[in-house]
Amino acid sequence: MSRSPILQRIISMVSFQKGIPEIQDLRIWPCSKRKNETTRTRLHTQMSGETALQDLPDFLCRKDLHQHEIKIFVEQLKPGAKIDDNDTLIFFKFWDPNHKSLRHIGNQMFKPTTRVKAMVEEARSQFLPHLQLDDIDGFEELKPDKIEDLSYFVDSDGEQREARLQDKQVELQSGDIVVLQPAGLAGTDDCVKQHYAYLASKALEDKKEQEIRDI
Repeated sequence: MSRSPILQRIISMVSFQKGIPEIQDLRIWPCSKRKNETTRTRLHTQMSGETALQDLPDFLCRKDLHQHEIKIFVEQLKPGAKIDDNDTLIFFKFWDPNHKSLRHIGNQMFKPTTRVKAMVEEARSQFLPHLQLDDIDGFEELKPDKIEDLSYFVDSDGEQREARLQDKQVELQSGDIVVLQPAGLAGTDDCVKQHYAYLASKALEDKKEQEIRDI
């Protein structure tokens, strides 16, 4: 998306194309690169009138202003939704071991104090109602080719307690991606970790080939 369009015009365009009657039912989340080179959403922005993207000081990281295009995520708010600027926007993917496919299944807002287990349960009920909580394993996608197990418990003052999104050992923040898969696949060829291992290996091979071409 060009840096020159005005936010109000963008919102109006999306509202019209998606058949959303009220412009205020949409919220813009800018995307920017993190230190690990992933592109994720940042804090949403409020807009009014004829405001250009590059004129919003909180809309982008400074380095993003030099990019030729800007990526945004448009959120449709539920009717009567109460907006809390401290809420965390989490995206969810599901790994289908039968078809060896990974797909986006939705996104959800959570309080930073939400328990990780409760977050997974909410995602399950919203996007995978045919499964039970005990039938699901959860992971965090750190990079497009790297994931790690979700932490459901953390150590606090020498004792274990249920982990929350805001805990330092977890630290799930807006824009993070959680991957869900059927339980019982750990250590097998059908596990989603094998898919990410393949992606990491392919990325390394592509990098080596590029280095050879650059010689």
